[in-house]
Amino acid sequence: MKQYNVPFHKLPITYKKALLELHYMECETLEDVQKLYHDTLFTLEILSIQESTKRCMERMPEWSGYQGKTFEEYHADYVGDGTHIPNHGDSMYPVIENLDMEDEWLSDGWHRFHSYVKNKKEHVPLLRFQEGRI
Repeated sequence: MKQYNVPFHKLPITYKKALLELHYMECETLEDVQKLYHDTLFTLEILSIQESTKRCMERMPEWSGYQGKTFEEYHADYVGDGTHIPNHGDSMYPVIENLDMEDEWLSDGWHRFHSYVKNKKEHVPLLRFQEGRI
């Protein structure tokens, strides 16, 4: 599933809350976030776990030390003993694709992403700023 040209006011509440998480240092309410993004259009996408892990590894930065390794190796290192990766249950906040397409895959939501993988979710919701609209 992919939806294009979605304005902030039409985003599902979980997507709005993910943007609030992204801006937790400068925004206290969803109204604050809406002021930031009132003219911004978004793409919403539901990725399979396979597609999301593929995108993650395709955009693995050189400095990470994981280029050439498997996603399973990277995921095991990231999750560690698992105590810092919560189980979000049925609450599926989207991850936010990196605003700077030249760096790593996500700009926010790494713990959520690894939680979804660890807890064997079938999909990952993703929010992307439409090109030129940041």
